[in-house]
Amino acid sequence: MQDSMSIQIHHIALQTANFSRTFDFFKSFLGLALTKGPLKYKERTLCYFTCGNIQLELYSIKSNEQGIPYSPENLGPTHLALTVENMSDFIDRCKDGNVAIIKKPFKIDADSPTIAFIEGPDSQEIEIREATV
Repeated sequence: MQDSMSIQIHHIALQTANFSRTFDFFKSFLGLALTKGPLKYKERTLCYFTCGNIQLELYSIKSNEQGIPYSPENLGPTHLALTVENMSDFIDRCKDGNVAIIKKPFKIDADSPTIAFIEGPDSQEIEIREATV
């Protein structure tokens, strides 16, 4: 019998169409702490942010790539989910910063947290969840 092992997520990587725009969104608008970079690696620019206990890696497409457009046929992650302390304050911040709100705050049921969806800088869907006590 194999010993049980502890597996944890170290980081999540997001490919960006426009590294500078996406970097500014996560650093300036969301206020994530930059832990490494930006730096060049081969034909890419990359950096790491701390997001709770997980690292978020942003990286640019290679200079000769177009990127993979979203399609329901593409498998893998469909969105990033982040928590905020106060949903209404965050929604106001989105409005002030001209960040598109894809789905206004809602609850799945009476026991669920308030959830909203915003549009990221590369048109990706970002779920925002209000932190529960």
